[in-house]
Amino acid sequence: MIIIKDLTEILPQVILYIVTGYLIYSTYHFTRIKQIDDKNTEHILMSSLVIGYIYCELINLIPIYACQEIYILGMIICAVLLGYLLGKLIQNKYIVSILDFLKIRETGNDYYWNDLLDKSKSMKAKIIINNKIYEGMIHYIESKSNSPNIILSSYIVKNLNNVVIEDKRSDNNKVIILNTLKADSVEVIYDSDSYMCKDIQELCDVNLKDAEKYK
Repeated sequence: MIIIKDLTEILPQVILYIVTGYLIYSTYHFTRIKQIDDKNTEHILMSSLVIGYIYCELINLIPIYACQEIYILGMIICAVLLGYLLGKLIQNKYIVSILDFLKIRETGNDYYWNDLLDKSKSMKAKIIINNKIYEGMIHYIESKSNSPNIILSSYIVKNLNNVVIEDKRSDNNKVIILNTLKADSVEVIYDSDSYMCKDIQELCDVNLKDAEKYK
């Protein structure tokens, strides 16, 4: 009876650990566009329990004066916000710069397109499909795919001799959807002020130095 009583006393707290932990875990993965292995229930449950325990214990260090219902609601809302902020933080360009400085070039994303996008600047794409060249502004990119559909606006279509077949650069009521899985090549063109240009320039400098060694 004592054991059952003890369990009933700690069960609400354990449930709170799991719920808040799962919210942080799932929101982080959603923000990072990372897949959660739904089949590995045990891993998700244990991860949620550990994350939730750490989160709740840290929150409990802060003096909070509120009724139980408000306290639980606040914990849940803050858990979602924390998962979102952590997901955004790891994708921050300053974090990326630090990783570049440390020569860490392995992506932490499931989909490498997340590493190629500069969401703060406009980008262009040049895609060759079926002997046609499509050039335009990247409007949207399908998530959760390494061969995504790309939507171009303000685009032109050329043949392989660079003769323009269609010119939709001034049409604001048309976009085109292209399946990169069928593409011969996909070229991403960044804005000159994009932080990606600095990253690429550093690689260019290294490549040129290496080329000089073998002359």
